[in-house]
Amino acid sequence: MALTSIRGSTALLGAFALAWLAGEGHAAADEPPRVRLVYVRGPGTEKCPDERDLRNGVAARLGRDPFDDHAERMVTARVTRARRVLRTRIEVHGPAGELYGERDLSFKDKDCAELAEATELAIAIAIDPLGAMSPKPIVTEAPPPAPASPTEEPHPPPPPPVVDAPAPKPPPPQPASPPPPHLQFHADGGPVGSLGAGPQAAVGGRLLVGVRRMPFSAGLEGRFDAPTTRSVGPGSIETSLMLASLVPCYHYGVLAGCAILGAGALRSHGRSFEDSRDATTAVFMAGARLAVEVPLDGVLFLHLHSDLLAALSQTTVQVNQSEVWQTPRISGVIGMGLGVTFP
Repeated sequence: MALTSIRGSTALLGAFALAWLAGEGHAAADEPPRVRLVYVRGPGTEKCPDERDLRNGVAARLGRDPFDDHAERMVTARVTRARRVLRTRIEVHGPAGELYGERDLSFKDKDCAELAEATELAIAIAIDPLGAMSPKPIVTEAPPPAPASPTEEPHPPPPPPVVDAPAPKPPPPQPASPPPPHLQFHADGGPVGSLGAGPQAAVGGRLLVGVRRMPFSAGLEGRFDAPTTRSVGPGSIETSLMLASLVPCYHYGVLAGCAILGAGALRSHGRSFEDSRDATTAVFMAGARLAVEVPLDGVLFLHLHSDLLAALSQTTVQVNQSEVWQTPRISGVIGMGLGVTFP
């Protein structure tokens, strides 16, 4: 489903195209406008049409090849993907690099068919608003046949050849650099359940904030496990955990694989003992995460994950000089929550 109307794009692109084309006072009135094209496909858009297909599509709509690698005016088109949303940003620049107009086209789909068609139409309108409204094939007419000799039988004239749009030449290195890769910010959080971080299974919560440039992301995550209690003789011990982790990930579709490197504090408290004390010890953990991110409406997504963590340091709880609990080497965490990506 298109997030931007093609007809709306047509009107706006036609307006700024007429504005910059009308400024070429030195060009002849009947001289067709020609531009230099810069086309970039971002990560995840490799299956979208390449530059040759885009050039041929625009030429077919205008009935001529409007591109000239030495033209003063320049049209740039950059295709990017953010999850299931495909975007094309189109800009028109003048001889000195000034921006004459810009337009964003967005489609929520898994392929580039609709976006490619809208991009061809938008660029054609930006170059020649009137010519783009009446597309026609490029045909080279054959010269009229020569009159037959009196002594020879006349032959029917051959049919006129139909010539496809000329193949574009590869563009020379451009002085202007392409737009930078699209960088996004994201945040997600929700409840978690853990086993092995304390003497009993615990519930808690987590919050992660980070940056993403597909297919990679990196985030800083905070996690808190609520206190859990274990009976020991006449009393009990209670522990709670706070952990801060660095979480780099690689995304493939809705799946993500992450590494986790965390540091925090484990707080222990004794109850109903003759010598009850509180103790706080440092905790270091490393592990891996498998996550699933399901896109919802707009910028929201549902986040599900499962972690497997190894303790790089162990804490021992003693009562009356006797060991009653020690943090296991391996612990596990499962969690879910909502996330948001912007812009």
